[in-house]
Amino acid sequence: MARIVAQFLALARADAGNLGSDAECDLAELTSKVAVTLAPVAHAKAVSLAYDRPSAGVPVQASLGALETIASNLIDNAIAHSPPGSEIHIRVERLRAV
Repeated sequence: MARIVAQFLALARADAGNLGSDAECDLAELTSKVAVTLAPVAHAKAVSLAYDRPSAGVPVQASLGALETIASNLIDNAIAHSPPGSEIHIRVERLRAV
């Protein structure tokens, strides 16, 4: 229930334009923090999280609130839809210029 309420609150903030202004942030660090926050949820479902941390930061220019919501929803959905005993691999990479 808490997960659903959090998702509705995030949707309400997005609709209201309350996700924060764009700023430079480290996507790798943000994703790591979200994974740590959701680790107890994964543990309760007997799912493990494996985070492949990049060797360098992954700077992005975006809304911190929006990125946090996206990362949280992606990891939370992976946990919710993985059978017990699964391992979820989380990886953030910097895109290479073509």
